[in-house]
Amino acid sequence: MPKKAVNKNMTILVLLVCVFILTVFIMGTAHAEGIIYDKNKRLLTVQTDTTSFMAILHDVEAKTGIKMTIGGGVPDKYVTLNVEQLPISQIDDLLGELPLSNTAMVYDQKGNIAEIIILPEGKTAAQVYRGRRRGRR
Repeated sequence: MPKKAVNKNMTILVLLVCVFILTVFIMGTAHAEGIIYDKNKRLLTVQTDTTSFMAILHDVEAKTGIKMTIGGGVPDKYVTLNVEQLPISQIDDLLGELPLSNTAMVYDQKGNIAEIIILPEGKTAAQVYRGRRRGRR
């Protein structure tokens, strides 16, 4: 390959990487300091600005231990949230602030939320998972 073609391809690659990095920076991602979980009081605080709701759910899962399962076909959207000291038992209030309307919760034997399932609009869990066994028994 001629040297000019290599330089041109390298320039295009560097430009694409820069555009990608700038896009991620502008759109934002969930940051650990924006999501605080008080394990003793079981209170969740979420303060994010123009953040992917999937990134928020991922961080909430990491902080609380509640498994977040997102069914295929659920589009990601960017949201701004300011939720202060929400009791974890009322996490459905947080889900109401996100662009989600089709969710289900799975509880453990102690009555604590163990998993939140987010399904595409108008779909049931049976349609999404097609009878496949989910989780452990």
